[in-house]
Amino acid sequence: ELNPTKEPAVALLRPPYDYFDGTFELIYTNTTGGSSGKLGPFVGDVIQTFEGIRDNDAMGFSRRGIFSNKVSVGPFTASLRARCECKTDVKLDITFEETTISLFGVPVQKKEFKIGDKGTKGSWVLCYMDTDLRALRTNAGNVVVLRRGEAEGGESWMDTQRRLGSRPL
Repeated sequence: ELNPTKEPAVALLRPPYDYFDGTFELIYTNTTGGSSGKLGPFVGDVIQTFEGIRDNDAMGFSRRGIFSNKVSVGPFTASLRARCECKTDVKLDITFEETTISLFGVPVQKKEFKIGDKGTKGSWVLCYMDTDLRALRTNAGNVVVLRRGEAEGGESWMDTQRRLGSRPL
């Protein structure tokens, strides 16, 4: 097997969150939608940021992680916040929570998804994952490859929590 991480979906949400924490840049996808950075006739950079943990169990293992995908084209930014939950050793269920459209960094439109709405759920199979690179296949059959990038603001969400002495949420 080519994946150096055993049980990658479980490892993603396991303390100390080495795989979960951070910012990742899209380096390849075969999708043609917004996840590819395409916004109408424009193409922007896609950044995926893992930004929090929810619902830790008694042993400190998370059942859900929060992440956001952001596409920026000039002063325009579209972001999608979602949560992921471990379904099997290699599969994550994805639930989309909200989208935000911003212009010059100011939110101009926000839409929260209602549970059960069409198109609010998906899944990822983690085909390859190490601390700096991940490749996944979506429930729609698309391939996505992400590489660890620089944290926005210079510090990852988990590093901020550690510096402040907080436990992950």
